[in-house]
Amino acid sequence: MQAKKVISFCVALLCCIGCSKQDAPPPFYSSATFVLDGTHNIPKIGAPVSSTTITLASKEAPTTPPLSIPGADTETFAIAQGKDIIIGSPRSSRILARSTDSSNIIELLADSSHIYAIHLNGTIESYLIDGKLQWHSATPSFPKPGSVLFHGSLILLSDSVVTSLATGDGSQKWKYNTTLSPISACVSWKFDVLYVALSNNNPALADSIVTLKANGNIFARFGFATTRITSNLCIAGDNIAFGYLSGADTAAARRTTHLSVWNLASATPQLKWKQHLLYIPSTVSYNGKMIISGGFRETEGEIVSGIDAFHIDDSATVWRRRFTYPLVSTLTVSSSYAYIPFTFSTQATVPTKTVLSIIDLSDGKTQSEFNIPDAEAGFVQGVGMPVDGMLSYADRSQSKVYFLKP
Repeated sequence: MQAKKVISFCVALLCCIGCSKQDAPPPFYSSATFVLDGTHNIPKIGAPVSSTTITLASKEAPTTPPLSIPGADTETFAIAQGKDIIIGSPRSSRILARSTDSSNIIELLADSSHIYAIHLNGTIESYLIDGKLQWHSATPSFPKPGSVLFHGSLILLSDSVVTSLATGDGSQKWKYNTTLSPISACVSWKFDVLYVALSNNNPALADSIVTLKANGNIFARFGFATTRITSNLCIAGDNIAFGYLSGADTAAARRTTHLSVWNLASATPQLKWKQHLLYIPSTVSYNGKMIISGGFRETEGEIVSGIDAFHIDDSATVWRRRFTYPLVSTLTVSSSYAYIPFTFSTQATVPTKTVLSIIDLSDGKTQSEFNIPDAEAGFVQGVGMPVDGMLSYADRSQSKVYFLKP
């Protein structure tokens, strides 16, 4: 894909949104992504050497990953178990609130004073940290994971619509209707805008990214010919990165896969670089220096699975890693490490079904592997959540949270 293929409706980014940039992101967290810029970047924790496990207050299996609560001192994380919101620490937990809604909670978000619960059927609830229900609202269709908090709004992605609800009372502030499917959203705190990836779910057509202001006005929209975006959007300084599936390679008669980085600090987004990948990139992360992509692809019974690291300022490959098992989890990164959970099938002859692989980002080598024997079904999909200086994951089938200590 060449830069000339970009269909741009942009106006000048620097002069219009550079003046409203924020020096530091506000403390808003999501159970799906932790920070809201798509980087999956957590504070430096280190490589786990021990662990502790707590059994949650409710009997159901968790339906979200753990969520770090901004500024909390004692009860430092929240998690959803069906319709229950649990709050606790690495030592204990309790039921904070029990929703009367009929469907399970699939995502939690938090600021310093509220927890927002998103249900599978589109019901949205806001709770104070003490568990008191503040408001109850609904979206017009089923929401997708990856909601964001942005300038007093809770932004939700659903089929063919992006909806903004006021965090104060749950009222609708605006909505953006589209014929495409919103698949990922992230915030650039530097440029003070929201980016949403819109997909046709067809590599023969053009996917696009729309840039929205806090009031819902379209700031820009640019499309990518014969491209299907397959990963999250990831902010990397003045750039945005994502993986994609292109139109068929005429020579090989198969669709090729790539990671691309676009510079946003100009009137029209410019292709900074792209790299061909051997797998379909499903997760992209940024640690302040490198872009790290991951995913897998199965062709004629052969699996190609791996992660690749690239310098942000050029397309030089820092290192590559390949795995024998599909990489389907979100890549959690810190300044030094990447954390990758692998869950092995019941047919695999392995002593432990779930292993956390810790990759040194300086050279791509395995720093260590940490076994979680009890997590036979793996973890709830999402980032490894930092809680009290530890990395936390929720068990996919049991009422447990694991805290991995460096």
